[in-house]
Amino acid sequence: MITRSRFHNVRFCGSSTFLLIAWLTGLVACSGPSDNAAELEAASEEEQAAADNVETAHAGREQNGRSAAPSEDPGSAESYDPARLRYEVAEARELELPDIARDPKLLLTVRAPESDDGAPYPMVIFSHGGGGSGDAFENLSRRLAARGYVVVHPWHADSIELARRRGASWFDESRGIEQVMNRVDLIDRITDVQLIVRETEAIADLLGRPGLIDAARLGMAGHSAGAMTTQFAAGVRLFPPRSRFTHGLVQPVPEISAFAIISGQGTTRPALNEDSWQHCHRPMLVITGSADQVPFSDETTESRRHPFEFAPADGTKYLAFIDGATHDAYQGGGFDRLWGDTPPENVDWIERITTSLTVAMMDAYVANDEAARAWLNQGQVRDIPGGELEWETK
Repeated sequence: MITRSRFHNVRFCGSSTFLLIAWLTGLVACSGPSDNAAELEAASEEEQAAADNVETAHAGREQNGRSAAPSEDPGSAESYDPARLRYEVAEARELELPDIARDPKLLLTVRAPESDDGAPYPMVIFSHGGGGSGDAFENLSRRLAARGYVVVHPWHADSIELARRRGASWFDESRGIEQVMNRVDLIDRITDVQLIVRETEAIADLLGRPGLIDAARLGMAGHSAGAMTTQFAAGVRLFPPRSRFTHGLVQPVPEISAFAIISGQGTTRPALNEDSWQHCHRPMLVITGSADQVPFSDETTESRRHPFEFAPADGTKYLAFIDGATHDAYQGGGFDRLWGDTPPENVDWIERITTSLTVAMMDAYVANDEAARAWLNQGQVRDIPGGELEWETK
């Protein structure tokens, strides 16, 4: 697969990738519980209304969606191959998206099919971990682009590399990772996602390719803090309701059809309980592993399963529990690890499982590929050799 710099008005450069865990400690601390019972009740009612709107929007897309490059035998799991490539890939590593409400502009890394033959293409947003960058999960990004997706990676404000590039470096390795966790602002991250969803035409224009993106077919994936960002977009709720997170600031993003949560969070976090996922009615894939624990977090291998276990059983929820997978292993080897953990011997297989499942999830529920959906529902991923995998659906 050849990478071509077809895009216009963009700059290209590499950067280090830091995959960190990020968490709700700072998020919860920044807004205390309301003392006003009426406000809490109103907030809950508004959240319920938002959840109802999300369900209505999703149902409409299910009815009206069209399939992009379906499998040769629609509906046949055996005919589906998530590794099959369809396009050469164009890449823009430094695209600046204007935001009239915030300054500076939102930095994006974008990959897409090099050809316009299949345009408009569905779009997938990928949210990096705390302190990370738009370079995260590059192999997954390239695979999605080669299969016919525009893949948009926002550089969130907690990115260490972004701060360095803008001459405002704040990261001190001697001080540990708490400084990163304190900078993760999920409200700001969700605002990044909302901006991207709202400005698909502007993104295509900045790339010099008007009409590139199909705004009616959107998916989202994220790792670590990006997984929490993805969960909020999917409809996860905080308990008790907090006014800062209700009135339009951290609401579900109804335009997004499907979600992949890689190393997510569960009820060990403040303000999350078993009811937090009750309004997550859209398709959701949860990927975690038996060695997915990191310092300075009380998240456990059991709690990382909670997004699947406590979400509604509606036939569109999936769990991949990968034996031996560490927090950093899902995107494979060959990248910077702030945690210093040693990659598992089968890290390439772990990446292959993660990539194959995420691609299949987007094919099934964003591109409406019936064969991809059958592949997921029949657990065909278990046929990929290289390790032990627990696969559940509900």
